[in-house]
Amino acid sequence: MLEARGLTVIRGGKTILDDVSLQMRPGEFLAVIGPNGAGKTTLISALAGTLSPDAGEVYLDNVPLAAHDAAALARRRAVLPQQSELSFGFDVMDVVLMGRSPHIGRTEEEEDVSIAQAALDAAGVAHLCERQYTTLSGGERQRVQLARVLAQIWPSRANERTRYLLLDEPTNNLDLTHQYHILARARALNGDGASVFAILHEPNLAAFHADRVAILDRGRIVAEGTPREVLTEERLSALYGIDLRVLEHPARGCPQIFVA
Repeated sequence: MLEARGLTVIRGGKTILDDVSLQMRPGEFLAVIGPNGAGKTTLISALAGTLSPDAGEVYLDNVPLAAHDAAALARRRAVLPQQSELSFGFDVMDVVLMGRSPHIGRTEEEEDVSIAQAALDAAGVAHLCERQYTTLSGGERQRVQLARVLAQIWPSRANERTRYLLLDEPTNNLDLTHQYHILARARALNGDGASVFAILHEPNLAAFHADRVAILDRGRIVAEGTPREVLTEERLSALYGIDLRVLEHPARGCPQIFVA
């Protein structure tokens, strides 16, 4: 299990995260929502190990994240940031194969290529495999980057322990169809026992895809539970400062939020 225990982050005298504790459980999709400036990206950076908290610790299997071997950690935990900058003219297949870097020496090149192709298929961008990355649209680049992180933690005989996928606003630059598909693809990982953590701006996406939802507001977790427990009219209206209504989805039975 990947777990944040009492994370506090202070920058420039301002508390960005204030005693935050969360658990990423195997086989579960956890979505974190909250207004701009709530500390969501800081939280995912701390969970990824790219930011050191001023207090508290992130643990993987009850061992501090910093104590894990970097390559072994990369085989189990992948991060999709809001933006991934590449200025060189790599082919899309080469970008996705970068996700296999932590597996060098543990898998054969043929297997890595096969996994990269499967990840491209899963992300819906196999048709782009021979394109140069820099020629792609923002949405296409985002889906290629999803394929890269999928390839990084793709299940195999050499990678059987619980895997963790961290997504920082993964639906940026995507149309409605691809918003659905990128989260549905992430959700499918849960069936293999993987854990998914996603920062989402849109609470309806969290309601539709997540097993658990946490609300981060002003650096603190103010609610956590199932979508039905957390996404209430009173709580969301107060959080976003607008009068909202919550109804039940006619097919899925999950909450659906709209402006009154």
